[in-house]
Amino acid sequence: RLFAAASHDLRQPLAALSLLLGALEGRLDGAAGGGRNAAGRGSALNDPAARDLMNAMGNAIQSLRGMVDGHFDLVRLEAGLVQPDIGTPVVNGLLTRVALDAAPRFDGRGLRFSVLPCSVRVATDPSLLERILQGFVANTLRHTERGRVVLGCRRQGPDLRIELWSTGRGLLPEQLSTLREEFRRPDGSGDPSVIDLGLRLACGLARRLGHRLEVGSAPGRGLMLAVLVPRA
Repeated sequence: RLFAAASHDLRQPLAALSLLLGALEGRLDGAAGGGRNAAGRGSALNDPAARDLMNAMGNAIQSLRGMVDGHFDLVRLEAGLVQPDIGTPVVNGLLTRVALDAAPRFDGRGLRFSVLPCSVRVATDPSLLERILQGFVANTLRHTERGRVVLGCRRQGPDLRIELWSTGRGLLPEQLSTLREEFRRPDGSGDPSVIDLGLRLACGLARRLGHRLEVGSAPGRGLMLAVLVPRA
């Protein structure tokens, strides 16, 4: 209850930080293009190391905002305040929005990111399904140091599997078994430390929507996260 009450106050300084960082980027770009008069003022700010620091600040703010939003969504979910609004969206719109949000973050980590378009309609709440995919993305960013990430779909009987594949450390067999058990829990009980916030929120939203989550992994090769959604 305390976190829910404080969520607005917590989000305000984060929004202010994002705006201030955007203003700083604008000044750096202006100094870089201002010619001789701006050379002295912008020389230090145009240093590549300074630019890298600013990008790291942006990533840290984005990560913190994601955690705050995720915690607040989880509070609302557990309080029964999240009511699905089921429609028949085209999956490609969801994939595009997720890709636009995730691509800069993957690029900042040096990861190759690809999205395979899909024109299938599904029966779901598009905003909640998007949050599930964002939880997949957050987990992938945390556990993938190099290589490639692919977001795509495949038909499976009456369902559509939306899958996020990534190279990376992967999971040991016992870790994979534990994660699958968490995905199968019908009531959200279990040890909160077993999975991170993004996947815990994805589990809760999938239960609320009646969707199923799946995971596959090979140690040292990578991880696959999937949500199965009924086709419309």
